[in-house]
Amino acid sequence: MNRSGTEVFGPIPRVGDEPLHVAKVEVSEQSPYAVFVVSGPSSQPVELELAPGAANPAGGSGVDFGSSSGQGIEYWNGTAWTPYTGEPASVNTTGKLLVRVPITSDTELDGGETFQLTATDSGGRTSTGIATIKDDGTGTLYTAGDPVGDTPPVSPVGSFEEPGFAVAPQAVGLFEALQDLTVAIRAGDHKRMSRGLGELDRMMNRLAFNISEVGTDLHVADMQTEVVEETQLQLKTVLSNAQDLDYAEAVTRMQKQMLSLEAAQRSFGQISQLSLFDYIN
Repeated sequence: MNRSGTEVFGPIPRVGDEPLHVAKVEVSEQSPYAVFVVSGPSSQPVELELAPGAANPAGGSGVDFGSSSGQGIEYWNGTAWTPYTGEPASVNTTGKLLVRVPITSDTELDGGETFQLTATDSGGRTSTGIATIKDDGTGTLYTAGDPVGDTPPVSPVGSFEEPGFAVAPQAVGLFEALQDLTVAIRAGDHKRMSRGLGELDRMMNRLAFNISEVGTDLHVADMQTEVVEETQLQLKTVLSNAQDLDYAEAVTRMQKQMLSLEAAQRSFGQISQLSLFDYIN
């Protein structure tokens, strides 16, 4: 409101003026890439830049992420992964831009190192997404394949989460996981031990979930069995009554019921014809 008491509103944003947004990522260190999802107006030019994270920073230039020559950033142009050379990439017609960064796997247990991708639009506005490198067997297990639409390429197992399409990779078979854990314990490899324990924990969670599903299905089956048994009993009762019917007794009973009905109808007819004067007289 200005001094004269007139309300003053700010400029109404135009379509296409929405800011960019870079979704955070939790990536398994076993992934060849971390894939960021940049959202923004269609056809918006976007400049990209990598940097170590503020908390527990990862090493760039190919140490933990990126490339030893240049940043190693690639973006999906709709048909292929394209190296980012400094020229702006464009948000696609559905408002998404997929950006991938190489991940380096090592034998050290780093405890969730981070790096960040900053996207800058044509107006100079920025958005930064944080990537956490998980070396405990969790995090998104991305692949080097092509995306499906706007969905980053991930391992076919697991389940999607928000907002960076995080997928918890499922482990291999139980006995193989136990064997890997045994080898890691004997070798004193703490990183592989942590990963093996994480896989076993996920297996136990899946087992508990499957058991609960089986229990639910059994309960539904029991309820349906009870319904079927009750229906069968009712049908048997109807059939027995029809087969064991004493027709002479049934005719007599029906005649008595018809006489009772006729008497009730006559009484109702007589009562309905009475008036207040009949009672007075």
